[in-house]
Amino acid sequence: MIKINKKFIRIYLVFLSFIIFEARGSFAADTDNYNSIEKCIQIGLKNNTGLLKAKYDLKSANEAVKSYRALFEPAINLSGGRTDIDAVGYDIVKDGFSAGIKKQFYKTGGQLQLSSENEKTDTSSPLSSINPYYSSEVSLSYIQPLTENFFGKNIKTNMNQITIGKDISLMSFIYIKQQLVNTIKKAYAEYAYAHKNLRINKEKLDRAKKLFALNKQKFIDGLIEEVDLIATEAAVTINEAATMKAETAVEFSHDNLCYIVGVKPKDYNTEPSTKIYTVSINHTKAIAEDILKNALENRQDLKILKAQKQKIEMDYSINKNKKLPSVNLITRYGILAEGPDYNAT
Repeated sequence: MIKINKKFIRIYLVFLSFIIFEARGSFAADTDNYNSIEKCIQIGLKNNTGLLKAKYDLKSANEAVKSYRALFEPAINLSGGRTDIDAVGYDIVKDGFSAGIKKQFYKTGGQLQLSSENEKTDTSSPLSSINPYYSSEVSLSYIQPLTENFFGKNIKTNMNQITIGKDISLMSFIYIKQQLVNTIKKAYAEYAYAHKNLRINKEKLDRAKKLFALNKQKFIDGLIEEVDLIATEAAVTINEAATMKAETAVEFSHDNLCYIVGVKPKDYNTEPSTKIYTVSINHTKAIAEDILKNALENRQDLKILKAQKQKIEMDYSINKNKKLPSVNLITRYGILAEGPDYNAT
C-alpha cells in the first residue's frame, strides 16, 4: 500500500502559494533601472507617428490663430505701372501710382479704408489741348455691416472657433503624449514582470531538479515511498513547462515593448531590473479612489469633447448668421484734382 506524506504536501503547497503570490506582486512594481524607462519614453516620443502628427496639427492651429489675428492689423497696399498705347499717328503713355491703407475692426466688424490714386497721361496726339494731363484722387470710406456681421458677431465667433481649435489641438497633443507614456510604462512593467517571472521559474525548476535527484537517492536507500519520488518528478515536469511559458512571455513582452517604442527588437536587448514590493489592500484602494477622482476632473479626452461641442455650436451660429441678408452702411468722402499740373483742382 502506498503511503502519502501529508506533511510534506502541505509544506509544498504553502511554499508554492508563496511563490505564486510573490510573482504576481512583481507586476505592480516599478523598475530599479529608471534610466531605461526614461530611454524607452524618449525614443517612443521621438518615433511615434501619432504624436508627430498631433505636434504638426498643434503648430498649424497656432499659425491659424496668428493668421486670423493678422487680418485686423492695418494693411498697406502700393502699386504702380506704365501703359503704352500705340494709336494711329500718335502715342499715349499713362503712368499710374496708387497707395492705400485698410483697417478692419474686431469689435464692430466695420472696415475703414484710405486710398490715393494718381495718374499722368502723356500723349503726342495733336487733338490734345492739355499735355501732360494729371489726375489725382484721395478717398476715405467706412463700411459697417448691419445684419450678418453686426458689430463683428461673426468675426468674434470665428476667432473663438479658431482659438478653441488650437486648444483642442493642444489637448489632443497632451492626451496622445500621456497615453503613449503610460502605454510605454505598462509595456516596460510587463517586460520586467516577465523577466522576473522567468527568473523565479528557473529557480523553482533548479530546486525541483535538486529535490528530485535527492529523492532518487532516498528512494534507492528506502527512505521514501515511490509516490514521493513520482511527485518530485512531476514537479520537475511542471516547472519545465512553466519555464518554457515564461520564456515565451519574455519574448512576447519584449517584442511588444519594441513595437510601442518604435524600434526593432534586435536593436533593444536591455534586460530590465525589477523590485518586488507589496502594499496593503486598503492603502491601494485609497490611492485608486484618489486617482479616479483626479482622472475624471483632468481627463484630456473629456476636455476635448467639451471643446468640440462648443466648436459645433459656433459652426451652427455662423451658418445661421450667413443666412441673413447682407446690409451694409457705406460712408465715403473724396477729393479729386485734375489738370495740367497737380495744383489744379
